[in-house]
Amino acid sequence: MNKKGIALIFVLGVVSVLLLISLSYVFLVSNELSTASRIHNEVQAYYYAEAAIAKKIIELKQGGASALSDAYIYFPTSGVAPSLSMGFGHVDTSGGAAALTTCRITGWGHCRGAVRQIELTIRETSIVCYVYFTNSEQCHAPWPSAFEGFTNYFTTGTFVRGSLHTNDTLHVSGDPIFYGAVTTVGSAIDYRNGGPPIDNPEFRQTLTTGVPKVTMPSGESYLEPIKEAAEGHHGHSNDWKLEGDTTITLDGTTMNVINEHKYGDTASHSESLPSSSAIYVTGGNVTVSGVLDGQLTIGTSRDIYIAGNVTYAADPLENPNSDDILGLVAKGNVVIASTAPFNAEMYAYNVTVEGGVSVENGETVRKGMLLTVGGATSNKVGIMGLLKGTTVISGYDEDKRYDERLAGGLNPPYFPVARDTIGTLYQKISWVDRGLRLE
Repeated sequence: MNKKGIALIFVLGVVSVLLLISLSYVFLVSNELSTASRIHNEVQAYYYAEAAIAKKIIELKQGGASALSDAYIYFPTSGVAPSLSMGFGHVDTSGGAAALTTCRITGWGHCRGAVRQIELTIRETSIVCYVYFTNSEQCHAPWPSAFEGFTNYFTTGTFVRGSLHTNDTLHVSGDPIFYGAVTTVGSAIDYRNGGPPIDNPEFRQTLTTGVPKVTMPSGESYLEPIKEAAEGHHGHSNDWKLEGDTTITLDGTTMNVINEHKYGDTASHSESLPSSSAIYVTGGNVTVSGVLDGQLTIGTSRDIYIAGNVTYAADPLENPNSDDILGLVAKGNVVIASTAPFNAEMYAYNVTVEGGVSVENGETVRKGMLLTVGGATSNKVGIMGLLKGTTVISGYDEDKRYDERLAGGLNPPYFPVARDTIGTLYQKISWVDRGLRLE
């Protein structure tokens, strides 16, 4: 073989090696580009799914028919049909008169054959999140009182088992115990006796002073839905909008009602609990006592009097699966009547739009312990008793216990939910990424 033949073979060999390297490089580059494009499509599909969910959240907050309809969001890109790049949102809801609405939003994102699915579960934010809420800590009574405008103090013998907020300053005398988070607009605690060692409150969780004021719904936001439900505006035929003074003695799934305007006499009439879960009384006070087996909200344009123990058939302190719930909404006050027992129990969430929760003979008679299970939202603080030094000399000691079922979605029927400037506030329950699917 001559030298020219050897050189040709060598050159061909080198060219073959270079060609192989070039082809390998092209393959690697092509593979990397394909992988990058696939990842890009997957990421885009994920963001399209998120966009669909975000659109449904805004629609839910604003309300209206579109909130529950399916949403399509198209993302046209150059050379790609819109149907290949889009987000799709779907909403399933559950709830009822005595339950906050829970929404499961499913979002799908489509991008060039890549499909991502996300599920977000949210629930309306309840306003019944405090065991104690007031706008003012200056005492108010629904009757003429020498102690009107006096300062309310949390005292020795008071137990607050839940979150507390006041848009005023927190005042302390002695050794009350706060088991939940405490927030106050005031810049510091006001101690009646100068602070420790005489005033020595115990905060089991956090104490935060100087927080922004919390704005709760207006009075009409509480009362109007109850009145509408009682009038039968929610598909219920029975009319439980009453006029004049009314006495309601709860008896399981029934109740004994005295209302002269409705019945034409002053006798007690046995009735089933309203199918609407609402009673509204205008132009009169409501007196309540007894045991509730069910869900009910009682509203009035005046005051509510608690004549005896008010409890549930299934005690949530012993049975957290109890579905019994009572809401009491008074435009004026909720009053623990003089007929209430020495040691009294009140299972309910109370709202006093203009007044507070007071004890009828709290300025003159020493009572025992008042157990409240639920919570209270009050414009003002009522007169529960009188204080001498650090000792309560009249009225009740108090054991305030938050009903934890309220935080889990159980809501007194027709109570309003929290809102911001856009609409209804929701809290996230869960977020699940169902992963990738290729079409």
